[in-house]
Amino acid sequence: MPLPDELKTAWDLDEDGHRVFHSLTMGKQRTLIHMVGKFKSADKRIEKSLVILEYLKSVNGNLDFKELNIAFKNANKK
Repeated sequence: MPLPDELKTAWDLDEDGHRVFHSLTMGKQRTLIHMVGKFKSADKRIEKSLVILEYLKSVNGNLDFKELNIAFKNANKK
């Protein structure tokens, strides 16, 4: 899957998020890229990218997909 432009832009704006994202295993990186890229709406891709980076920074790269899904749900409530 190609890298979504919205995720690349989020990395450019958030150096800490970029660093933490790239500290993950290649498989986890690929899964997160797929999670962002599956949306057709650019707004949704931006939203998901930002939530992922904020979540990764808050847990210092200790990715738990269940917690990430909770972070997505909490972001939708706002």
